[in-house]
Amino acid sequence: MRTNATQLARYAGEYQVAPKMSFIVKVNGSQLFVEAPGQDKFEVFPEAEDKLFVKVAPAQVTFEKDENGQIAKMNLHHGGRAMPAKKIN
Repeated sequence: MRTNATQLARYAGEYQVAPKMSFIVKVNGSQLFVEAPGQDKFEVFPEAEDKLFVKVAPAQVTFEKDENGQIAKMNLHHGGRAMPAKKIN
């Protein structure tokens, strides 16, 4: 699946997991990165629309849209668990 910076930009933002704990999603050119609290940022790669994978760990990132088709939520899937995070900006 090919994507460009414009397509990836819809995922960019801050996703709150808990009070004072958020994931930051950033676009750098044609690459998408996720910064997890207390960890280095990692690149994610598109697998399908709104479904991405991580090469450095057995993990996946999915995004969910609201009723208006805007990205509203991110889920980090790792170790058989999903960590939901609401988009706050």
